[in-house]
Amino acid sequence: MKKLILLLSGVAFVATIVSAQLQTNKTQLTLHKSKVVCTPDGVVKTDGTEPWTSTWITMAAEKSTNTVHEMTAFFQIAYNDEYFWIVGQQKGNSTIDTGAAAIPNTWERDDFETFIGLDTTTWLYKGVYGEADFQFREQRATTFPWMFDDHNSAYTNNPKGWAIGNVDAGDGSFVEEWQIPWAALEAVTADSNKFDGNWMKFEIQAADNTTGAAGGRDDQRFWINSSDNEYQDSRTTSVVYLADKVGGVAVKNVKLNNIITTNTIATDVLRLSATAQVVNIYDITGKLVLKTSNVNSINVSNFAPGLYIFRANNQQAIKFVKK
Repeated sequence: MKKLILLLSGVAFVATIVSAQLQTNKTQLTLHKSKVVCTPDGVVKTDGTEPWTSTWITMAAEKSTNTVHEMTAFFQIAYNDEYFWIVGQQKGNSTIDTGAAAIPNTWERDDFETFIGLDTTTWLYKGVYGEADFQFREQRATTFPWMFDDHNSAYTNNPKGWAIGNVDAGDGSFVEEWQIPWAALEAVTADSNKFDGNWMKFEIQAADNTTGAAGGRDDQRFWINSSDNEYQDSRTTSVVYLADKVGGVAVKNVKLNNIITTNTIATDVLRLSATAQVVNIYDITGKLVLKTSNVNSINVSNFAPGLYIFRANNQQAIKFVKK
C-alpha cells in the first residue's frame, strides 16, 4: 500500500471536506474500554470473564446479488489498551467448503472478513487504501483451522501477536474470535499520528459458499454497507468511537473536529474556531514542533514553510500549510 500524497494547493479544500463528511458519516457504535480480556478460543463466555454479552449486533445488510438467503450473522467488538477483539458467529451456513483445491480464491470460502482503518480521513479517497487501512480474512475452522490472509502484504500467515480461535458446531453454525494487537496495526502505519486513539473505521462481512466449489460465495452479509466495496474504498466502512482513549485516560464529550482551523494556509497566525484546551502541531515527518494549551490562535511566524498537522483536544488531525 502506498502513502497518500496531498498537493499543498488542495489542503484547504481537504480540511473542509474532512470536517463535513465525518459529520455526515454518523458514528454507528461507541465502545468503552473492557476491564476483562478475551481468550480467543472460539468459545464465547458471557459470564463477565470476557468482554462479551448476550446481546449481539446483527449483520443485517444483505448483498443485493445474493442468490441464497439461508445464513444469518452476528458480531460483537471490544478493546483495551493492548488489543482489539472481534467475535463473529454464523448460523444456517450448512454447506462446508470442500477444500483449498476446489476453491482457490480465499475470498470465495466460508469466512469472516473485517475492515479496519486507524485513520478516519483516508476514506475520503475513493478506490485507494491508505497505509492505516486494513482488510483481514479468516476461513471457517472445519477445513481451514488457520487460513488467515489480508490486503496488506506486510502480514503473513499467523502474524506475531495475533490470535484467532474457531469453533464449528457442525450444524450450520460456527464462531470466530479474533485478537488483534493495536501495536501490530500501528507497526505497519508509517505515520503513527494517523491513529488518535479515539476514532477508527470498521466493517465486518460474513460469507457463505453454499456450493462448496469455486464461484459459490452466494450469501454475503454486512454490518452497515452491503456494496462489497470495502476492500478498495474505505469510505464505505463505518466509524466507531472508542470513548476511553487507547493507551490513555477517558476523553468524554469530545466531538471529532469540534475545533478546526479557520485558515488552512497561514503566514503568521493560525486561527481556531474555539478555545482549545490542548493543541499539538507536528511537521510532515510526525515530529512534534509545538504543544500549547488554552488558546484560540497560534503564532506560527517562526515555522519553516511547509505542511503541518494540527490536533486539538486529541481530535482527528487537520493539515495546514505555513507559507
